[in-house]
Amino acid sequence: MTSNSATIYIIDDDLSHLAAIDDLLKYEGFQTQAFSGPDEFLSAALNPVGVILLDMHLGEVKGLAVQAALKDKDVVLPVIFIAGFGSVPDVVTAMKYGAYDFLEKPLNNQTLIKKINAALDIARRTQNDGKPGNRFGNAIENLTEREREVFDFLVAGHTNKETASLLKISARTVEFHRANIKEKLNVTTVSQLVALAKAN
Repeated sequence: MTSNSATIYIIDDDLSHLAAIDDLLKYEGFQTQAFSGPDEFLSAALNPVGVILLDMHLGEVKGLAVQAALKDKDVVLPVIFIAGFGSVPDVVTAMKYGAYDFLEKPLNNQTLIKKINAALDIARRTQNDGKPGNRFGNAIENLTEREREVFDFLVAGHTNKETASLLKISARTVEFHRANIKEKLNVTTVSQLVALAKAN
């Protein structure tokens, strides 16, 4: 399920990999813009509805630096990182600072399309609400006091066990609250939860 009103931005310094992803997404009906480096991408005018596919390593520039630049420019489009082997610490940092998700090379085409469509759904809902925080802010108000406490710890990067210890409740109770939070905020993963929180 794609739409010409949305744009998928691909940033990868591996030209063959960049072309392969671009061709795949165009074949699937997506509107795309491909960039081999961060400078041209960061200076481009971006569609308010879209998804950013960002390689974790762009020559001497890390994808994390591009993510930080996007944040400075108040760009709230979902970012899906493309990471190779050995990038786990960077991926953890990226997720902590609001990345929507990450995919490991070599990419699985079906997984890529599924992730993009899910991210586009969030991007469209954000745009339809007029400003990034509206839908999220309204949903937050529906959380109970305890759910909001659990939410704050999850967004801060704490594990279920750490959250349970800090709140002096059981890990099972944390899992219960986490499930309720994801249902109320209409997300399926903690990474999506963090991405929405950072955009708010």
